[in-house]
Amino acid sequence: MHSREKLMTLFWPDLEEQQGRTILRRTLAILREALGETTVAPHEAHLVVERNALGVRPTSAIVSNIALLNAAFARVRSHLALDQVQDEERHQLAIQVQEALRQIRGAFLENFSLPDAPAFDTWISTQREALRHRVSVLFDALSTWQMEGGELVNALATATHWVSFDPGDEAATRRLMQMSFMVGRRDEALQVYETARAWLSRELGVEPAPETMALAERLSRDFPLRLPGPPQPSSQFSVAAVHLDGLLVGRTREYASLVEHYHRVTRQETHLVLLEGEAGMGKTRLGTDFLAWAAMQGAEVLHAQAFANGRSLSYQLIVDMLRRRVEEQNAPDDLLSDLWLSELSRILPELRDRYPDLPVPLTDESTGHTRLFEAIARLGMAWASRRPLVVFVDDLQWIDIASRNVLFYAWHQWRASQLPVLLIVSVRSEELLTQPDLQAWLFNLKQEGPTCALTLEALRYEDLVQWVQYLDACALQQGSGKTAEKERNRATADGTPFVQWLFNKTRGQPLYVEEVLRALLERQMLRALPRPDGTWAINMSVTDVEIEQWHDILPSRIHDTIRMRLTYVSSVARLLLNAASVLCHDFTLEQLCQVTELSENDTLQALDELLCHHLLIEHVNGAVTYSFSHDTLREVVYSEIGESRRRVFHHRVLQHLQATAAPEAIIEHYTRHAESPSSVAVEA
Repeated sequence: MHSREKLMTLFWPDLEEQQGRTILRRTLAILREALGETTVAPHEAHLVVERNALGVRPTSAIVSNIALLNAAFARVRSHLALDQVQDEERHQLAIQVQEALRQIRGAFLENFSLPDAPAFDTWISTQREALRHRVSVLFDALSTWQMEGGELVNALATATHWVSFDPGDEAATRRLMQMSFMVGRRDEALQVYETARAWLSRELGVEPAPETMALAERLSRDFPLRLPGPPQPSSQFSVAAVHLDGLLVGRTREYASLVEHYHRVTRQETHLVLLEGEAGMGKTRLGTDFLAWAAMQGAEVLHAQAFANGRSLSYQLIVDMLRRRVEEQNAPDDLLSDLWLSELSRILPELRDRYPDLPVPLTDESTGHTRLFEAIARLGMAWASRRPLVVFVDDLQWIDIASRNVLFYAWHQWRASQLPVLLIVSVRSEELLTQPDLQAWLFNLKQEGPTCALTLEALRYEDLVQWVQYLDACALQQGSGKTAEKERNRATADGTPFVQWLFNKTRGQPLYVEEVLRALLERQMLRALPRPDGTWAINMSVTDVEIEQWHDILPSRIHDTIRMRLTYVSSVARLLLNAASVLCHDFTLEQLCQVTELSENDTLQALDELLCHHLLIEHVNGAVTYSFSHDTLREVVYSEIGESRRRVFHHRVLQHLQATAAPEAIIEHYTRHAESPSSVAVEA
């Protein structure tokens, strides 16, 4: 509420009081007419008119962008420790902030002034600055939440909006630089800096702040930890040009947990986080996205990935991790003395080319290993003493024994020194089961200090909808020959037959989703359309008839991944799995015994193995039945059974069904396959 005297003084400071009141009444009448409030009841009006004061009613039907902004700002300000706002509360607060910012299109009453009312111009300048500050606080909070939730694409869009709102806000510039770098666009990040620098020079005659220049210097020197984001615009289409994995979905909880552990580490703690999940669940993507965030917080980051054929190469993982970082820094001599650099040269011989005067390391094998371990631990200590150290070891199941021993020794030393170190290791759960020595090593590592285990599961249906929306949101509708049925089946937030088919086909397994989409594009079953910026999106408009023709889609990478999983089961368990692929979706222990002709004890033992590897799932609902954990797994197993064995299995199933008086349709199905078993079509 504002008093009439205050308003008259602001707008008409040179008029007598009576004249001011007359003009104020006339202006108020025009305003009420414009708002359509001349005939509404007072309690329904937006304007509140009293004898000596005027104001607005916040609860009216008219929405004020300033009211939305102030409400969101007040709520954000009430949460002084934003990093403690979690889960649903943070989600709801983010929605409120997004809605408030969506209404902001420029400065408060931009380009409006009253030259003959200096008091009003002074007031409006104060309001503009106050509201600009509030908008910046909201942009900062929202982009921070999005970053810490792994929503890098959304955070990039928010930072872009922030800079366009206030090009002179260097906090906005730094955030956009960080986000561009985090998604792999270093050139764009540096271009953001140059644009801001030119604006500051032209408009204000100043140079960027020291922290902005320092960030630009660091980004020009470092390399992005992620592969580049959406490819550069191109008029030439290729499947690789469609950025299928551009959005991290369904991992908000896990990403936020990593962020939380990082904040704990900054308080001089050490933490271990174990990322577990089947192959293709997105462990690498989650870890590298988080590393990019940690690097932007000022952390020292180390990343190395073990590979399947590297187990016989001693120190493969440690060499990969250290060589990359030492080459980037180009000067480890300011971190370690010549004595320890000499020990490092055992596995990094290029150090001797850089420092020819290094002493020769000891030749005694046992002592030499100990000194090498100590040198590596000391190098980590030197990094961690400057800033928090984040180490990500990917695909731990393939780590060589020497690297495993070094990692354990270094972790023990860092823990004992109470250094700010966050160690993240990822491992394929199905392969961990087959390595008892690695299980024992992980158990001992966990005993060293605080540990958090994050298991990555398949994506939910709503996560898949979000993924499809990201790929399809900006696709251009070209031509007018689309049928009404295609328009009804367009992929939107409520899901469509296409999204349902994709979910049923992949069961939300991220690798499967990406590979199926790629296969559909390669076979031209889905079409790519250019976006306005020159990148490519997917046209998800398909008919039910088209979807029905996709039953044989099984990309070779999915097939190979499943075949690799099958190599870890025993021959008896594989026999049981072959028999299960011939049976219906839900089968019993008795049916498995019947088809395989194994004893009940052997069948139970093999069944326990398959359940442990999560190849089969047990269902207890009165009767106990079993099914494959994924339909695609069943397809691959069935396709690899020999023709003779498949015929025999179908015949045994048929005998069992005939003895139990099964429905005629099922008996007919197995009769046909017992005579001429058909295999599943698999992409070569």
